This record gives sequence, structure tokens and C-alpha cells, in this order.
Amino acid sequence: MVIGYFGVARHRQGRGVGQALLHHALAVFDVEVGAAIHCETSDARNVTLYERHGWNTTDTTYIPDGPTVWSMLRRVGGGSRR
Repeated sequence: MVIGYFGVARHRQGRGVGQALLHHALAVFDVEVGAAIHCETSDARNVTLYERHGWNTTDTTYIPDGPTVWSMLRRVGGGSRR
């Protein structure tokens, strides 16, 4: 399963819409797929959002003259294992 992009319209941000959608998607994914999920983000604000939903940062890539990219992994059920 691949989710290419996940976002909320700017005028709807900050109201918990994205968090609710992510929570629901992860609950369905855990039951129906039952596998770890990898994601990448270049927005530092997303790192804490993903961490609240069970992801752990596995790598950070610093691209010269470009973005910083955080690679993250979430195990089934969001359990952390560092």
C-alpha cells in the first residue's frame, strides 16, 4: 500500500482534521495490512505529528542546498522499538 501524499487544505489546518484522518487510516492499515509503514517528510512540523502516531525517526538526510528529509518507521500498532 502506498500513500503518495497526505495533506489538509491550508484553511482547514490546525483543527485536528489531518490528525483524525491519519488516526483512522492507521487503524485500518494495522488491521487490514498488518505491516510496518515507512514514511519520509521534509517538513519538520510533521516529525512530531508522526511521532505522536507511533513513528520513530530512522534516518535524517541533509541535502546540500535542499531540504532536510526525515525517514521514519511505524511498526504495527504504533509501538516503538528503539
